[in-house]
Amino acid sequence: SEERYALTLMALDDGLWDWDVQSGSAYFSAAYYDMLGYADEEFKACYGTWRDLVHPEDLERVERDLRCSIESGKGFNI
Repeated sequence: SEERYALTLMALDDGLWDWDVQSGSAYFSAAYYDMLGYADEEFKACYGTWRDLVHPEDLERVERDLRCSIESGKGFNI
């Protein structure tokens, strides 16, 4: 199933990031790095890095929406 998931991500050619709040681990897809203009795994996939990539004018709204997602258990999509 992991192989199918990886193939699906490649076929979509869509940037994806995933953050496991409990463990703190994160995943940034190769397309995510690419759409931001970086090489795959050029920087560490973690919440702090993701937060630093959010435009400063959007940060308050994005973090508010993220907190609501965590508290409600609903998805977060920006």
